[in-house]
Amino acid sequence: VQGDWLGNLTINNSFRTVLSLNADSIIPKLDDLRLRARTEQPDILSVCESKLDKSIPDAYIHVPGYNIFRADRTRNGGGVLLYVKSELNAIRIEKLNSKSPDEYLWVRLSAGGSTSYLCSAYRPPASNAAIFSALGKNIKHIKSLKRKARIILVGDFNTHNAAWLGSRDGAGKPSTNDAGRTCQSLCENL
Repeated sequence: VQGDWLGNLTINNSFRTVLSLNADSIIPKLDDLRLRARTEQPDILSVCESKLDKSIPDAYIHVPGYNIFRADRTRNGGGVLLYVKSELNAIRIEKLNSKSPDEYLWVRLSAGGSTSYLCSAYRPPASNAAIFSALGKNIKHIKSLKRKARIILVGDFNTHNAAWLGSRDGAGKPSTNDAGRTCQSLCENL
C-alpha cells in the first residue's frame, strides 16, 4: 500500500476496530482503501477530506462488505465518508449531523446487544473552534438519552496541543493552538 495517507490511527477496543484516515481525495486511493479493508478488516473506515460531491455515486466508491455513509462538500475540499461493515446495524443520526462549514457525521452502531455512537469529523485548518461546541452539544444530547453511551470521536481536527505527542510549532517546540485547547476541554468534559 502506497502513500502516507495510510499512516493513520487504528483504534482497537473490545467492541470495534476503527481505522481513521485523511485521504485528501479518496478517488485516486480507492484501490489502496479496498486493499486495506480486505487485509485489515476494520469494522469501520472513517475517511476525512473525501473530496466527493453528488456526481460520484456510492457504487463507484463501494468497498465490498461495507455500507457507505457520506457527508460531501465538494470535489475541491472537505467531506467525511464512513464505511461500516455490512453485518453491523448502523443508522445515520440526521438530527446530529453537521450543517456548518465543519463536517461531521454521526451513526449509531448496534451489534451483539451493544450500542455505540460514532462521529467522524473533519475541521478545516483555517476554521474556528466552533465544531467542538457543536460536538459537545451532540454528546450532551446522546448522554441525555443514554447516560452511559459509548461515544467514539474520530477524524482530522487540525488541532495542536502541547500535551499531545507530535504537536510542534515551526521551530520544533511543543505547541498549542486555540482549537487544541478547545478540543482538550471537550475531551476532559466527556
